[in-house]
Amino acid sequence: MKFRVALLAVTLTVLAATATIAFRPSLFPKHGALAEYAVSNLTCGSCVENIRNALSQTEGIEEVEVSVATGRSRVVFDPDEIEPVRIAEIMGSAGYPSKLQYVLSSDEYEGQQEEEGRLAERFVARIGDRLIPRAEFQAELDLLGQSRPDGETQSLGQVAWERLLQREVLLAEAERQGLVVSDQEVSLEVDGMKEKVDNFEALILKRYDSLEAFQSAVKRNLLFERLFEKAVPTANNDPAARNLALQKWYSELLARCPVTIYDSSLKSTAQNAGGCGGACCG
Repeated sequence: MKFRVALLAVTLTVLAATATIAFRPSLFPKHGALAEYAVSNLTCGSCVENIRNALSQTEGIEEVEVSVATGRSRVVFDPDEIEPVRIAEIMGSAGYPSKLQYVLSSDEYEGQQEEEGRLAERFVARIGDRLIPRAEFQAELDLLGQSRPDGETQSLGQVAWERLLQREVLLAEAERQGLVVSDQEVSLEVDGMKEKVDNFEALILKRYDSLEAFQSAVKRNLLFERLFEKAVPTANNDPAARNLALQKWYSELLARCPVTIYDSSLKSTAQNAGGCGGACCG
């Protein structure tokens, strides 16, 4: 699946197919073990289906989650029926070389699920090291509801999640690189906008809760511009080539960022997003 999220004048096209498939849960113990894999050759939603087909007839597989965006697969399995290494071999034989990253025992996985249940009361997800409060996600939904373009086919929840995910991944990378934007730079940028837009403050207050909230958004955008320029300098690429380079760079950032969704409805939204139909991988 491909989705597009615009940041400033740059559009990053990101592969983000994710699916969860449950297999005959009644045949398995209440608490299975969990294994996570780094998976190669993932390109679209059809790849998820290929892995599903490869594992669906395998005894001991309880649930499979595959993320094209991050290149990861999480498999819940019965440790009495199958070994994690064997699961990797099956995915590899299907054309998706897989490297085992870690295994949680049944007790460890049960503890993780209980912890995620407690966090879900206050947070929708964890992106990297940061927990995303429910109020923050709702604020993103409210903002999108005011500016939703005609003809938009994605659900508000899906768009809000993609924007939050992209924002947090980019902020984490900017912090890692030590990039900063001063308040003076923000003031100059805002002043320039005021000169070009009639009824500037009224328009801002209609969309944002306050001028301070708008200034924070401007600061993030300036920071992202700086980050993009460091990743792929404008002077070295034509627009199309630069966009492709930014896509590759962002996909690599996303693959390194651990993401856990706690909210069940948001998880369903992320998992049920469309795919390409399989044209790219047959």
